[in-house]
Amino acid sequence: MTQASTTLIHRYAGVAIVVALISGFGTFTATRFVTASSAQPAPAAAKPLLVQALGDLPGREVRVTLLDRAPGTSSPPHTVTE
Repeated sequence: MTQASTTLIHRYAGVAIVVALISGFGTFTATRFVTASSAQPAPAAAKPLLVQALGDLPGREVRVTLLDRAPGTSSPPHTVTE
C-alpha cells in the first residue's frame, strides 16, 4: 500500500468511528424521551369475513378475517403451525 492510500483508509475509519459515536449517543439520548406505554387496550376481536373449504384439497380451508386495530398498536409475532 502506498502512503496516500493508508492515509485515506485512516481518514475513512476515523470518520466512521465519529459517525458511529454520534449515532450511538443520539440513540441513547432518544430512548430517554420515550416513556413506557400505559396499559395496552384489549385486542380487537377478529371478525370472520369468509370461511370456505378448498374442493381440491380435502380437510383444508381458506379463512379471511378482519382485524381492526387503533393506529400505532400491534400484535406479537405469530408462528405458522401445520
